[in-house]
Amino acid sequence: MVSRLLQVDGDLVRTKGKEGITPLHYVVVVDDQLDLLAEFLSVCPDSIEDVTTRNETVLHIALKYNKLEAFKFLVEWIRHKSSKNSIFWERKILNWKNEEGNIVLHIAISKNQPEAVRLLLKSGVDINAKNLMGHTAGDILAEQTQVENNNEIRVMLQHAGALLANSSLPDYNYSRYLRSIVSSLEESLIRCSREWGMISEDKRNALLVVCTLLITVTYEGVLNLPGGIWQEDRSSKHGIHKSHAMIAGTPIGLRLLPFWLFLASNSVTFMFSYS
Repeated sequence: MVSRLLQVDGDLVRTKGKEGITPLHYVVVVDDQLDLLAEFLSVCPDSIEDVTTRNETVLHIALKYNKLEAFKFLVEWIRHKSSKNSIFWERKILNWKNEEGNIVLHIAISKNQPEAVRLLLKSGVDINAKNLMGHTAGDILAEQTQVENNNEIRVMLQHAGALLANSSLPDYNYSRYLRSIVSSLEESLIRCSREWGMISEDKRNALLVVCTLLITVTYEGVLNLPGGIWQEDRSSKHGIHKSHAMIAGTPIGLRLLPFWLFLASNSVTFMFSYS
């Protein structure tokens, strides 16, 4: 029945009921409804932005009711969704604060969910965001009384550079620098895949034609090198010293700077077009 209603009007997903709860908010609380959750987001992607009267997003609600699978599905959907709003969702929704000023990272720590924390740290969440009490993720962890999983979460936060609310900046270290580079590269790849997915079919076809032409030209440039190649073995005019020998099949301009400039630019263009 739900599917039939969505066929009539997909915006029903955003219909708000008591306390601003939408069908999308409700479906994450119901067990074993990931297929329906996926259908809701497919029919109405913008519903991910809806919040309740307590300023809670669907991510807040998923963690609030310990629906880890639904939460992981939502975060992955936001990270890999190809849409003009994807960057906004990744930056804003993942760092959205509820009425207490808590982002989903704060909720994940308070619920002692290391899997959720790990996923959020990979997704560009603001590690040192403060709630209305002025507490950061590190402060919330320090207040937890559970011992199970606390060490695992603590290590993840330390590696990510988390701070206490009243602490100074963490000591810089090489491993943290490398992790930031990897995260930036991953984010760039996701952004490129989003942009590629959003261009029109005509633009995609035109781009493929241009790349194909560049590949063809650069490949032919290697087969027919400027200046040609030696057709037979020869010796230099200064004798038969090995360093001056002209071997058959060797490019004539091998010792000239313009030849190497051509070869370098030709190779870069070929690889760029192929990529």
